[in-house]
Amino acid sequence: MQVRMNRPVLGLKPISASGNSFAGQFSRHIDNANFEREAFEWEKSGRGHYDIVVFHWPTEFFRPTSRKASLVLLARVLRDKLLHRTKYVWVVHNLEPHDGGSMRSGLTTRLFLRLLDGVILLSRYSLDELHRLYPQARSLPALVTVHGRYEPLTGPPKDFVAAERRNRLLFFGMIR
Repeated sequence: MQVRMNRPVLGLKPISASGNSFAGQFSRHIDNANFEREAFEWEKSGRGHYDIVVFHWPTEFFRPTSRKASLVLLARVLRDKLLHRTKYVWVVHNLEPHDGGSMRSGLTTRLFLRLLDGVILLSRYSLDELHRLYPQARSLPALVTVHGRYEPLTGPPKDFVAAERRNRLLFFGMIR
């Protein structure tokens, strides 16, 4: 077993994401004094490189493009858990992926959930839905936390003229 004398390595998948600032804000708010944060890479998994891995969107286990490739990744996760005591956590943004993958895989989903050490959710409702959709997740330690704050808006755009328009446009982010 590999022994480290420095800070534990926290692998974040992803450490940041274009089009969604939550993952980046999440990783920046982790105490840098206690953890060495880095982007998770599958090539380093299975070798004891990470002490903790945090998944934001584990599409490869819910809607894999290749079940065989996903099983290989799960074997790496299992190897790290058994040989290096690596912990795995899922930040449950979506109960099922809205993008990517080509097939549903109950097998890889169940195996992924069995290998987790905990989940982080952004609402109590999400936790209830997780338990409804995936009863095996009931045994996982769960943290329900509030969604992080995005930088406050300073006001409407400078070219905004409310008196001249009857309709308003509201933007809710990336809705699929």
